[in-house]
Amino acid sequence: KAVVLKVSVGEKFTFKGENQYFTRGRKYIIEEVNYNNGSSSTSVELIDDEYDTQLLSEKFFTNNFIKTLG
Repeated sequence: KAVVLKVSVGEKFTFKGENQYFTRGRKYIIEEVNYNNGSSSTSVELIDDEYDTQLLSEKFFTNNFIKTLG
């Protein structure tokens, strides 16, 4: 069974992947969380290195970001 992604606006996550929009090891703040109850999928919006909003799929987000503690 799919687990609902538990993130909140304002939480910080660190990028651990490789991408042209995000820097490995940099912290990013959740700007918006969109829950699609029909498909049980979630998308997350973050501000990238160029201060543009990026809409990320739940899969990309969970594969490339880890929650920042502290």
